[in-house]
Amino acid sequence: MAATRQSTRQSDTSVNDFGYRSFALGGFKFERDEYFARITWPEGSHSMPVDLFLRAMIRDLAWSFFYGTVNFDNVFGTTNHYGNVDVFAGLYNSGYRKQNREHVENFKSDDVKAMFEALLEDWTNEGFDPFAAPQETGSMYSSVVAQMRLSLTAAQTDGFQVTSERET
Repeated sequence: MAATRQSTRQSDTSVNDFGYRSFALGGFKFERDEYFARITWPEGSHSMPVDLFLRAMIRDLAWSFFYGTVNFDNVFGTTNHYGNVDVFAGLYNSGYRKQNREHVENFKSDDVKAMFEALLEDWTNEGFDPFAAPQETGSMYSSVVAQMRLSLTAAQTDGFQVTSERET
């Protein structure tokens, strides 16, 4: 399936029963409950543990889509093309490909960044640090939403700084 440049759509302003908003990016829709992130697209759907999804997403943002391909798991991920980003589902998964359920769309990097940042702000519970080891962080699993504003440009951790800005 060829990647095509897509426009972004606004997120849903209403919240679900768990207190989280849904988000859309082209044909992709992202929903969250207590334990899982659910991703749907015209040809299919996929669920993954929300902590793994958010950890991969924060890496993608903190690195400013610098690394070629970031696999969130064995189905969903992104590929950087320096100025634009492919968002894909099932593209490198033989099960999805055999059933013609793979999907890929290409977006401007700034559009993906804006949507991912909004999703992280809404879906991240207070005390959860996606950069910390699992034993050192708060729980991502909660039915009570207490969003935490993430600082993607400067998070101080044990004497070194994690930043999405590249120093020149």
